[in-house]
Amino acid sequence: MYKLYNRYLRHIVLPNFGINSQDILFKSKILCVGAGGLGSPAITYLAMLGIGAIDIIEFDTIEKSNLNRQFIFKERDIGKNKILITKKYIKNINKKIKVNIFNKKLTPHNCFNMLKKYDVILDCTDNIESKILISDNGIKLNTPVVHGAIFGFEGYITIFDKNSICHRCLYKQINLSTCIEYGVFGPTAGIIGILQANETIKILLKKYTKLKSELLIIDLSTLKIKILKITKNKFCTIC
Repeated sequence: MYKLYNRYLRHIVLPNFGINSQDILFKSKILCVGAGGLGSPAITYLAMLGIGAIDIIEFDTIEKSNLNRQFIFKERDIGKNKILITKKYIKNINKKIKVNIFNKKLTPHNCFNMLKKYDVILDCTDNIESKILISDNGIKLNTPVVHGAIFGFEGYITIFDKNSICHRCLYKQINLSTCIEYGVFGPTAGIIGILQANETIKILLKKYTKLKSELLIIDLSTLKIKILKITKNKFCTIC
């Protein structure tokens, strides 16, 4: 037993954590949609924490402009499929983790079936269409979605579920800007991705304080952090 839990001892000794919490993580199955700026830190910490099964959806290839924030990838990987490099990366962190990869794009036709049978879904995408799809189908499946977004120096994180809010409640006016158009500060992606991993663990363990109908906003240019209370839209057709 000592050998099994040895790498997780610093978690297990935490107050109110223990072996039971680590066992819950071993038995958990999460889906990360996107292995880029947000996915890199989120996947890294979830793998190190001992999540039993990590599935990933990613169809993109590695570009040189990714390397300022997507630290899973190196210069030698430019032009390769992100999903293949990411699977090898996870196995190098923790070979006991089960990893399934899906080299395809989410669409209205495949999203519901692809998001089935997970304990938590992480939205680490960088486009509005995918974010709406993930939120809508997460609500339909009654699966919590840990939503992350970045614009320049600002990062945003919240949780979508049937008891709180969905993407349509949060962003009543859709912002179509992307990191290609607006730019992104690398450390912003790192911090938000780590926070997504953090919220995922809290959802799985059903412990600690979680974001509930709240949006955490961090601005790295000013080091200001605020949490906004978000009201569910009573006319929302999804949640």
